[in-house]
Amino acid sequence: MSEYRLSQPRQSTDALFNYLNEKLMNNPDKLSVNERCVAIDCEMVGVGYGGKASALARVSIVNYYGIKLMDKYVKPKRVITDYRTLYSGITPKHLENAYDFEEVKREVQELLEGNLIVGQSLGYDFCALELERPDTMIRDTSCYYYLFGDKFGRRPLKKPSLKVLTREVLGLDIQQWTHDSIEDARACMLLYRLKQDEWETAIARGQKMPLDIGGCYVCGSLGHTKTYCPWRR
Repeated sequence: MSEYRLSQPRQSTDALFNYLNEKLMNNPDKLSVNERCVAIDCEMVGVGYGGKASALARVSIVNYYGIKLMDKYVKPKRVITDYRTLYSGITPKHLENAYDFEEVKREVQELLEGNLIVGQSLGYDFCALELERPDTMIRDTSCYYYLFGDKFGRRPLKKPSLKVLTREVLGLDIQQWTHDSIEDARACMLLYRLKQDEWETAIARGQKMPLDIGGCYVCGSLGHTKTYCPWRR
């Protein structure tokens, strides 16, 4: 892991992708295997009373090599009552020429079809997109966090955030001022690639996510399972 991690925290994922992609070119047998893998991240705005409900405002998808496949702003179906700019990075200007929700949803479906889907707390994103994907196709960094080191444990009171995982595991500082869904998706893909072999081995052996028993991988609560999560449609 030491040669993979940046020695000093930095803000860009480019250096790690360049390093990994160069190594991969020297092992062409693995190239075709990884073509069917994408990472996704969404940014939300608040809708409804007090802006407490979430609605999709931006969706970004990158491929295995960190290359952008999609990055679109989305016009929510409900009136926005809180742009959550501090966290989402979304401002009214971003959504002036935003795409129609159903149009973006169809495009996302096409890009996800047949691919492994990498991301952090993907349940939130799927809810916002009004999509469901089989668990067998999901690689959620917030659920298999224990692969990244003993410091995270197997049953923490709260799942480690993407910001924490990226800093502690990759030596990258992301989300310094606000969230960027492209950068977040790329960070998730780097985390997956770091532990890809162990991750796929665990799944092949039927090893469960640590929150499968008595917990919820959608929102991280240990008080209910995903079946009863209020974030699921």
